[in-house]
Amino acid sequence: MNIVYVFLGGGLGSVMRYLLSLGVPQLVNMRFPAATFLANTIACIILVLVATWAKGKSADGTMLFLVTGFCGGLSTFSTFSFENVQLLQQGNYLVASANIVLSLIAGIGVIYLMWK
Repeated sequence: MNIVYVFLGGGLGSVMRYLLSLGVPQLVNMRFPAATFLANTIACIILVLVATWAKGKSADGTMLFLVTGFCGGLSTFSTFSFENVQLLQQGNYLVASANIVLSLIAGIGVIYLMWK
């Protein structure tokens, strides 16, 4: 059953990431990879909310569905890395640097500030 939780959560997270990639570039017309930034930040927020809620509870299925599955499908280190390499190859050093720094600050910062 655990595999089913991860499978379903991962599928939903991947669909959410895809929808973000369709909608965000239309809203934010710049070279900054906003959809990936938002997907990774949202995944961090969901992860810390679920982990905080599950503290001291037996929530194995919920954790597998939401954290391993949904957050794993929504967040994307590979796309983050690929987009930064593309920005660097295009000579967009400032945008690539800003994306790397802001992504780390947002991801780690959200979890640090919200984790109790």
